[in-house]
Amino acid sequence: MTMTFILAVSTLIQLAVHARRLVFIALLDAVSRSGKDQSMLEPGALFVVWQLLALTEPIREYFTKIKKSLSRRRQARLYGKMLSVYAASRDPPCGFWQVEHSVEGLVSGVSHALFIVSTSLAEALNAWVAARKIGWHALVPAAIALVHALLSRVVGRQIKRLRKRDLVGRPPNFRESFSDMLSNIRTIKSYAWEDAFRGVLWPSLDQGEYTPPMVWRALQFGLSLLGSATAEISAALAITSYINVAETITYTDVALLTESIQSLTTCTTTVVTMGKAIEDVRKKLRFLQRFIDHESAKYIERAPTAGGTAVDLDESIFSWGDNSYSLAPITLQIKAGDFVTVVGRIGSGKTSFLSAICGEMPLTGGQGCVYGRIGYVQQKPWIMNDTFRENVLMGTDFDEAYFWRVVDACALAAD
Repeated sequence: MTMTFILAVSTLIQLAVHARRLVFIALLDAVSRSGKDQSMLEPGALFVVWQLLALTEPIREYFTKIKKSLSRRRQARLYGKMLSVYAASRDPPCGFWQVEHSVEGLVSGVSHALFIVSTSLAEALNAWVAARKIGWHALVPAAIALVHALLSRVVGRQIKRLRKRDLVGRPPNFRESFSDMLSNIRTIKSYAWEDAFRGVLWPSLDQGEYTPPMVWRALQFGLSLLGSATAEISAALAITSYINVAETITYTDVALLTESIQSLTTCTTTVVTMGKAIEDVRKKLRFLQRFIDHESAKYIERAPTAGGTAVDLDESIFSWGDNSYSLAPITLQIKAGDFVTVVGRIGSGKTSFLSAICGEMPLTGGQGCVYGRIGYVQQKPWIMNDTFRENVLMGTDFDEAYFWRVVDACALAAD
């Protein structure tokens, strides 16, 4: 209900703004046609309407403040709900800053989408005015705006693809990211890897920034330059094409068409971004939904020590989520005090099995219970952006015999 109200009021306000511009042009036309012997009733009435529509500006400013207030309240409510879910989480799948960023992006994305819809509805007035005056020539600005948006997207994607290709082609270096070192400083200190990260640089300082080819840079610059004047160019071309087939056209007609076409072109450019705005909102919704689903999942039960049993699984099925990795049904009973080893090749599910026992992997089928308390000293894998050898050596000198001993001890030979 609130969004419908905001959409309706925003559309009406923008319609009033457009109408005031049209009334002003009609006022100029009425004044130019009025003579000494003619009545000033029409210009006077238009002037009164024009002044009354001036109230739209303070109303728009006041309504903008209301929208911001409603947006902040909506964002605060979402923050509160997600914070409650996060605080009660037993194993958050992400940092709260990611949840906070998603909530903020969701609220701003919905507001932007509502703005685009209300603008499009209000621009129907300008489209009607332009079509009524110049007919099919009113399609010229929309076509120009669409072609410009399409070319800009093609050039942008090509430059992004070239930049990605250059990044992939560069020799890997795990020491090029200062932010990665800071985020993993605890692991570095625990494994005594300080020497391997000595002299770490900010990203790409040692390799330089990628520069796209001149032709793509020129196209990007040219499209950016044209984009700042698309509305004016569209209006000029549309009016020129109409003048070539029209017998006469007045100054007020030119002013009216210029105003309508420029606004219509700007609206078309904005509408082109609607798809991206909707996709951004959907991404934020999917992320928050995955977070909520993670917290509502069922996990292995916990109970006090009973009968000397530590772990009891009966056809238990564990999975990280829909259409993702799952452990086959497991039936297992481990007595308290037993020494048990879980053996298997890399990727067979050993770590996932331990995560399931610790209550981190959701239980999707069967039954399971862990009795007593668990102390879990987990491994923390960290794959660097470098060769396999450098990931094993971690900055130390290469010793072939020692290297293969490590590979064999870690069961990495098969990989």
